[in-house]
Amino acid sequence: MWVPEKHRTTWEFYLGWQPELQTKMRNFLVNARNTGTVPNMIGWHNLGPSPGDVPETLSRYYRPLENELGIPGRPLPVVIEEHGSGGAKDFEGVPGSMIKHWAEFERYNVDHAMMGIYTNPGLLGNTLRRTSAGLKPNAGWQMMAWYKAMTGTRVDVSRWDTRRYLASDGVASWDDELRTVQILVGGEDNDVDVRVLGLARRGLTAVTNARIGGFRWNEFPDKVGGIDLPDSAVEFAVEAPMTGTYRLEVGYANGTTTTSTHQMYVNGAAAGTVSYPSTGAWFDGPTQDRAGRVAPVTVQLNAGTNRIRLQKGVGYAELDYAELKKTDA
Repeated sequence: MWVPEKHRTTWEFYLGWQPELQTKMRNFLVNARNTGTVPNMIGWHNLGPSPGDVPETLSRYYRPLENELGIPGRPLPVVIEEHGSGGAKDFEGVPGSMIKHWAEFERYNVDHAMMGIYTNPGLLGNTLRRTSAGLKPNAGWQMMAWYKAMTGTRVDVSRWDTRRYLASDGVASWDDELRTVQILVGGEDNDVDVRVLGLARRGLTAVTNARIGGFRWNEFPDKVGGIDLPDSAVEFAVEAPMTGTYRLEVGYANGTTTTSTHQMYVNGAAAGTVSYPSTGAWFDGPTQDRAGRVAPVTVQLNAGTNRIRLQKGVGYAELDYAELKKTDA
């Protein structure tokens, strides 16, 4: 649609408490209402260090303006076209900085938001790092991957430290099918206490297992090490859509000079060996960027949930991830 220049505000920075910007938004909405061109969603830029700018503008200025003007279809979905700290070029790569913005977007039902990507060209908005082995994800990328992987429905998170506005914050979800609460927390250098309430109302009254993961800015996330004793093992569940042959790819590092192995068990039965040729480095070593490789192995799975156990064999290996793929066999 064509909009007169004086009413073109959706591309601009918007803070509702600034009279000039509020007047521009008012003019835009009045014109859209009067000409029958109300957009399907409304968006604005919001670069700045404070995660509270968007909820303040949204709840105290924009939503009341929609109601005052009687905008059809209100409340319109809100899109934050650009957010971040602005001056700090590494903002998007710092999980603790990002998550405080995400938490506020979740609380105030922002439809979706986009980070700034124009600093440090080629690094996907500062979420990649340059290494001797090429571009590698940093902790900001990994935090976004965790956020993307959250399943289920949103769970309310209360900011527990109200003494300092820019203290830690978080996002959470509940997956009813998996009976799992997923929580991402960050924002400060020191330890953070997280209280999870209402588990009994979710039916979690017996044994509850907790998995806690974290990562530094430039390290591989969630490596599993210490598989060093004869009975040391990693066990996890996988879902197979049908009975058949699958390819299991295990990301690993083997900093020794010889091939290491794990004994594999599927649903309690011995199912062969996974071999890990030397990578020449561990995940947290000085040459960690060359550490990660993939060890493939074929497994027979039943339709539904299967439990796979990787138990220490010969030598030593650290594990990064396991990915399941259906074969043609």
